[in-house]
Amino acid sequence: MRLRQMALPFVAALALFGMSGCGGGGGSVFDDNTRAEVSLESPDVEDLRLIVSPDDGSPNSGDACIDDDPGFGCDSNLENDRTRIAFDVNDQFANEPYNVFVRNVSNSTRTAFVEIFLNGGLRYDLEFDVQPGQTVFVARVFNDGVDDTGTFAKQGAKATAKK
Repeated sequence: MRLRQMALPFVAALALFGMSGCGGGGGSVFDDNTRAEVSLESPDVEDLRLIVSPDDGSPNSGDACIDDDPGFGCDSNLENDRTRIAFDVNDQFANEPYNVFVRNVSNSTRTAFVEIFLNGGLRYDLEFDVQPGQTVFVARVFNDGVDDTGTFAKQGAKATAKK
């Protein structure tokens, strides 16, 4: 009984110390965000959908951000010939990329030009055609860069990726 009475304050102190964190600068793990912006330009932008899916997701993910239906906390901006989606990529989730897709909802082939910026700097640009009804996987966005192993790299095309 005496041992249990002595151990109880020690265990409580350990629990409190464990919950308090490990000290340091007191910064949050959410301090190191990268602001990403994906831009889709086309003379037929009304026939194309820009899609960004978090957590290495598919274009049909319920969390996906579509230019006309924002999801997961993204911001979208529709202009005359351009659509933009902006979002924060957190360092904590750097291993789970945001996938970028373009979907053609028309009955004709459409040309798309996609640019990806990280913290205001251009990291990726590519012009390509999207067949009617096709959804094209363009790239993966990480906190520290863009991976251009999307559909076009698999087909042997080389994007003008700026890493």
